[in-house]
Amino acid sequence: AIHGDAILKAGYSFTSCSVRGLSALEKGAINMKDYKFVDLILGKQYQTKMGPGGIKPLEFKTFPTYLQNAIKEYCEKGGNIFVSGAFVASDLWDNHLTKANDADKQFATDVLKYKWRVGQAARTGKVKQVVSPVSEGNLHLTYFNELNPESYVVESPDAIEPANKDAHTTFRYSENNLSAGVAYNGAYKTYILGFPFESVKTSDEREQLMKTILDFFSKEKAAE
Repeated sequence: AIHGDAILKAGYSFTSCSVRGLSALEKGAINMKDYKFVDLILGKQYQTKMGPGGIKPLEFKTFPTYLQNAIKEYCEKGGNIFVSGAFVASDLWDNHLTKANDADKQFATDVLKYKWRVGQAARTGKVKQVVSPVSEGNLHLTYFNELNPESYVVESPDAIEPANKDAHTTFRYSENNLSAGVAYNGAYKTYILGFPFESVKTSDEREQLMKTILDFFSKEKAAE
């Protein structure tokens, strides 16, 4: 609902499905190619153990194989994808419960065009947009980083960096200048944030951020 409200305020309509609904991708029930933009909400999703160790496999992986395949196919057809979450990179590079998988890292770098820098990247909850070929540098955001009655807390956002010459840092954590957001403008477009969109504190900030991302997706790539 928080994402949808910001999408509507930006002048776009949307449909949505749950994580269980996304599993239908394996069966072809949902075709991402029907949509010009995709907003993948990862929140604080992270591979973790459920129940006694050694009995059940890890659950809640950010990018299971079927989803990687669907995103790759979608992007190759010219789709545009926005992904936000606190563990968008550390779940693939630095999850202490499982060994990093080269195929997972390659998906992030080759398809979504970002790479992991460090987990637990910031403490103050403040983010600033920076000037780049794909951003103007006029947004300042604050996300929930302390206990409160309105939202879950983001204690450990990811720092992520561009993995391609056509990818650029769009946001940095204000306290240390670590890269907090990456956008790729190539044969297709991606926009990745190392903190969850829905954790941004005010509706005004969320609306500005969403409009910035959707306007970026809507613009034609400049001639080389």
